[in-house]
Amino acid sequence: MTIYINDYDGIISLVNSDTYKTFVSENWELEQLKSHFIEEMNSDSIIVWQTNNFGGDNWKIELTTNESVEVAHSEFTKTIEVTNGKLYLADYTDLTMVAQFSDYSIPAKGHENQSFEIENGKYLVKIKRFFNPDEKLEEGKNAFEIVFLKTNQIDFLKVDKIFWWTF
Repeated sequence: MTIYINDYDGIISLVNSDTYKTFVSENWELEQLKSHFIEEMNSDSIIVWQTNNFGGDNWKIELTTNESVEVAHSEFTKTIEVTNGKLYLADYTDLTMVAQFSDYSIPAKGHENQSFEIENGKYLVKIKRFFNPDEKLEEGKNAFEIVFLKTNQIDFLKVDKIFWWTF
């Protein structure tokens, strides 16, 4: 399945809207938000990553259970739990709005199409980036591949930083 997402800031995420605790503070600071993302990633409700090193773009993302043979420029693996049969791709604007306003939610209004159905359970998620983050991606090319592997792993993968975050 292919999903397109436009992000203006160079940060996107994979979100379980059923378990992700959205609200941080009406006056959150960046370090506070980053800590919140890490805490929620460690609860396996969200996976957050920086897309590139110069801001957002229009991204073509392939979602699959069968990893391609295409060599990634970079990749990481993280766990997530699906509890409501659906996951969402959310951009930084969506994440900051729900962090600041308790009456906002994921998916953001107008972004409902950035979702896909997936069987409930625990997943190892491999995210592959197919381009150099310091260069512009050629239009129409796959930017990311997100590979879902269902797992019975009890201990989820913990993190202490946001993937590929450089600012």
